[in-house]
Amino acid sequence: MTALTQATFDATISDPTRVGIVVFHATWCAPSRLQLAFLDQLAAGFAGKPVYITQVDVDAEPELADQFEIRTLPATLLIGAGEIVELLLGYQAEEFLKSYLEQLLEALPAPPPSPPTPSASSAS
Repeated sequence: MTALTQATFDATISDPTRVGIVVFHATWCAPSRLQLAFLDQLAAGFAGKPVYITQVDVDAEPELADQFEIRTLPATLLIGAGEIVELLLGYQAEEFLKSYLEQLLEALPAPPPSPPTPSASSAS
């Protein structure tokens, strides 16, 4: 799972073609460790889809924690199409996060259609 920094945060969450989860955590926080334990598995379930699941260590990135006024851990940002949809405080169950990501995916705008490619038979 990718760890975000102040330098990579905005570019990651502002992508309008993807949805994601950003978990603010600390290594000393037991609920954070419980939540982080299943996020790699959750990410694997969305492999090949426009989904990212990332983390921010509040001790390593206190500016990001302050920017979002994170005072409770873990704290989970849900991002849809480049916009923050919700901030959830405390431990969140895997099934809940999976369901929320699925809803965010359904709400993504459809990608533009690919331009038609000329067929070989039309070159006669």
